[in-house]
Amino acid sequence: MPVYIFNVRKFQFLDIFYFQKRSGRYKILKHLLLANTQGQ
Repeated sequence: MPVYIFNVRKFQFLDIFYFQKRSGRYKILKHLLLANTQGQ
């Protein structure tokens, strides 16, 4: 399952998308927004 993780350091959160291939195209299966208090 393809995963895209974007670290938004300015606002200290992680934006995580899980994708699934459907009908020949990738669609977002799940989206998580997590607090990143360490700022890494």
